[in-house]
Amino acid sequence: MTTRLQSVDVDSILHDLGPYGPYQVCQYLYSLLMMIPVTYPVLIYVFIGYPPNFQCQNFTEPSSNHSIITNTTIITEPQSCDVMFRSTSLLNESESKTVPCPHSYVYEGPETVVTEWDLVCDRESLGQMSTAMVMVGQMLGAVAFSVMVDKYGRHGVTCVCFIAMTACSIGLSFTTHFVLFVIIRLMIGAFQQGIQMAQGSLVIEMFPTEFRATCTLIGALMWSFSVATLSLFAWLLQNHSWRYLQLLAGLVGIHCLGTHWIQHESLRWLVANGKKNEIKVWIHRAAKWNKKDPEKILSRFYLPDSEELVVRSEQTPNCSHDPGKEKYNILDIVRRKRILFISLIIWTAWFTVSLSYYGLYLMSSSLSGDIYLNFFLIALAESPSQFIAWYLFRKIGRRFTTIGFFTISGVSLIASALILKFAANADTLSLIFNLFGMFSVAGAFSCLVLFTPELYPTNLRSTGLGLASTAARIGSILSPFASSFAIYVPWGPGVTFGALCLSITFLFLCLPETKDIELPTTVEDLDKSSKNLSSVT
Repeated sequence: MTTRLQSVDVDSILHDLGPYGPYQVCQYLYSLLMMIPVTYPVLIYVFIGYPPNFQCQNFTEPSSNHSIITNTTIITEPQSCDVMFRSTSLLNESESKTVPCPHSYVYEGPETVVTEWDLVCDRESLGQMSTAMVMVGQMLGAVAFSVMVDKYGRHGVTCVCFIAMTACSIGLSFTTHFVLFVIIRLMIGAFQQGIQMAQGSLVIEMFPTEFRATCTLIGALMWSFSVATLSLFAWLLQNHSWRYLQLLAGLVGIHCLGTHWIQHESLRWLVANGKKNEIKVWIHRAAKWNKKDPEKILSRFYLPDSEELVVRSEQTPNCSHDPGKEKYNILDIVRRKRILFISLIIWTAWFTVSLSYYGLYLMSSSLSGDIYLNFFLIALAESPSQFIAWYLFRKIGRRFTTIGFFTISGVSLIASALILKFAANADTLSLIFNLFGMFSVAGAFSCLVLFTPELYPTNLRSTGLGLASTAARIGSILSPFASSFAIYVPWGPGVTFGALCLSITFLFLCLPETKDIELPTTVEDLDKSSKNLSSVT
């Protein structure tokens, strides 16, 4: 006897299994565990690339063609890239000459990437380039792997990228060539983004609609916790070579070898792609974990004497189609006007929030004191905005919560910049507005992480999230230039960031609300939600 799968409502299946059943919770906890090694690749350079105190290496004084010179003093100063030669003649005439350090440098403290390859003075930009290459890798990975995640599934891409990222992270600790160091860092960025694309879709598809905001909150808190653990590990290894911290960053992801057996494919992706046998296996496995009757759950949508898979959304009960034949690709985002319109707004928002987030971190005045403690406190500072975002998600929805955070960010950053420009002796007030802007930008980031996947149909969800992440990577690559901009126009970056944030508030009024709405499975579902927005506005 054959079977037919009818009216596949994934949310109802998840509710029947128990929305917070042991199976889903264990799958989610593993995703959170995976976040620890995923947060390290970009931020770890703060510690392994920390520039210690240095000065020119001692060397013998240069030979002189002037016989009347009797004494030459070589003057080197800490953190100086130059050396001064001061010569005194028999006639008590002195002559000074400053030249670049002719040899290597002497460093204080343990070995870092900077000390190993002399990434100071005219080579300082090379160290910054290695971090930029991680972000370039993330951008390439966002484009490439997001398409693979939608086409081949969330689970397969996660396994491959996680193993590859872990192997590269461990291998990086043994490299002795700077060019190879940069190349591996680029690869780590690409694989890291592949994991984020896959897990971003998998987690949001793991629970029913009403629990997605809670999952986003926990994920954001886990991000802050993971960043904080990096500062702890760096503090414990502060007296050792950078290679030990890099090796540890790779080893915390060694459980990647068991990911294939620990974590499983998204049920929503299986349904959207007509994977009948895999759906049955998934439900039987989840029901066994949650102590439910799988046959009772399957009986709700399987009818005898057919192998045809028909999906019907709760919102569109008269619409039936074969999800296995609903194949979308990246070109559908360009061809379909509504999706393209939504995407352009989302890309602009991701670019803005990433540019502002990293730009503010790079520009903000460092707290006095220990670098490890400062890093730890900055990581924890983001947590309050996550609780506020979670509360507002449930009360007023995704769209207006995001608008609120962007509005506060824009006003705070512009106020900080104008105070810095026009108010004398008001540095403290400017800093308060600046920190409030950072707090709001962190909240806006969390909003976009939840809101973006909910706007795309299942087989375009990871593609849409990947393109949004690509826009974010462009912003993060440009963010270091904000420091150079601030040298010439101190209030310029704040006004720029603030103006961009305020522009997003108006653009987001054109997007549909996704609160308490089942994730769209097809483009038609998205069109219907857009029509509902038009009828309301």
